[in-house]
Amino acid sequence: MMGFTAEGQLKPEMIVSQDKELKISTEDERKARADLAKSAPPVQPGADGWQSGQSPQLVLNRVPLKNKQG
Repeated sequence: MMGFTAEGQLKPEMIVSQDKELKISTEDERKARADLAKSAPPVQPGADGWQSGQSPQLVLNRVPLKNKQG
């Protein structure tokens, strides 16, 4: 899952369709949130996996418990 975080990541016709379906104005939302970009912390290294095409993953494994009672 990812979120679109920069201009140009989403086709303009998709924005128009979204605005119509959700009855919102993306342009108005951008203006209302413009001050947030000024105070945003820096992006952490590795947080933008889409840029490198790789992402770390955790794998769950079942392992025997050493202190099993019974």
